[in-house]
Amino acid sequence: MPVFKISKWLCLSFLLVWISCSKNTQSDIDEIVQYLEDHEISYIESSDVYIHIEEQGSDVFPTEESIVEIQYQATYLNGVVFDQSPEDTPIKLNLQDAIQGLSIGMKFISVGGQGSIYIPSSLAYGSNPPFGIEKNAILVYHIRLINII
Repeated sequence: MPVFKISKWLCLSFLLVWISCSKNTQSDIDEIVQYLEDHEISYIESSDVYIHIEEQGSDVFPTEESIVEIQYQATYLNGVVFDQSPEDTPIKLNLQDAIQGLSIGMKFISVGGQGSIYIPSSLAYGSNPPFGIEKNAILVYHIRLINII
């Protein structure tokens, strides 16, 4: 009987966490869409990631497995910068090692192009971010794709 109670509580806990995560994801999506509409920003949606293309580049696009050279600035939805590449120095990024939302969004920015990728917290760092990044934060990456390696 005690094993059943433990299993029942584990299942209930899992269900509550799952419901909580899906509500957070939907809340983040609602907030992103509201922000984009309020600021009259056009966007493409893919797998709950929102991409605004600011400048078209070539017709060469990365895949989720690409290694890319980018310049970027990472902000919260309120515009506060939390990270950026060194000025005029692109960084190399293996998209397989990137947060899921960035990997999804990069497929829409072509070489020479520039765009912003709006990522709900569930596709970013969620409740366990690295030091210096807020928990459960919606992230925005402003990207210039220099090259695919």
